[in-house]
Amino acid sequence: RIKRAEIMATTVNSKAVVTESTKQSTLANKMIRRKQISTKEDSSILRSFLVTLSEDWRSLVIRSVACLYRLKGIVEDESMSSSGSVVLSRTTLRTAKDALLVYAPLAQRLGMQRLKSELENTAFQILYRRQYSVASALYTGE
Repeated sequence: RIKRAEIMATTVNSKAVVTESTKQSTLANKMIRRKQISTKEDSSILRSFLVTLSEDWRSLVIRSVACLYRLKGIVEDESMSSSGSVVLSRTTLRTAKDALLVYAPLAQRLGMQRLKSELENTAFQILYRRQYSVASALYTGE
């Protein structure tokens, strides 16, 4: 038979764990939003940090897919604009760099090759527009 005091103690402990994990998750979100990832070492540290904070691998997949969704929205907005030379904002560039340096390797680590390749292709299309157009012209044979 379980005593009421034991139940209360485990409830309090589980609330403390949830609160601590929420604080760590908020810290990770702030780091991602504020920090521009400049080197591969920084992105590796951030990737490891995300993996350690996450108790469930599905949350990492959701983050990666959300990043891909944002990138596809950016590409769609660029294609709808009439002028050929679109100046990208800092947040757009940061989102594309995050996808290329953090979320694509994370998707590969999780064994999701299709997600990884879509993240890399879309981020490359945003960051390196001229090289992407040359490569796609060569690929299609134009």
